[in-house]
Amino acid sequence: MPFYEVSHAVPLSDAQKDEIAQAITKIHTTRFTTPSLFVNVKFTDAANESYYVGGKRRRANRVSALVRAGGGRTAESFNALAQEIHAAWDRVLLGTDTGGATTIPVGDERELRVVAITGSILGGVENGIVLPQAGEDVEWLRTNLPKFEKLAEQGHE
Repeated sequence: MPFYEVSHAVPLSDAQKDEIAQAITKIHTTRFTTPSLFVNVKFTDAANESYYVGGKRRRANRVSALVRAGGGRTAESFNALAQEIHAAWDRVLLGTDTGGATTIPVGDERELRVVAITGSILGGVENGIVLPQAGEDVEWLRTNLPKFEKLAEQGHE
């Protein structure tokens, strides 16, 4: 259902990508009633990308998300989601050698410049299951439970 794209201008190790993807998945599934197997996270190396801010070329790390709006999901809940993703990025990129820092300073090449969330998924199919409208997840989960159990048996989470 949700599609997150992490565009990174700094190199990320596979372990860092794993941690970021797991954090985004946990944040999204905790905040909304979305099963983890429907949270999609894609990483794109943006080191050689032409990216401009204020008309000037910049290297920028960013997360873009396409989610389902409505169903009681407010701007405040999406802003909180963005803040949690930003904090997770900082935790992963700071690693264990933080020197006491909990956030990456503005201007540091590791800084996450943007978390942008767009709510415009109007419909779709994933894993062969028609997606529910936002706010209708509980009934959708109940109705599709046998399909989810079969997917779990096949190794999907």
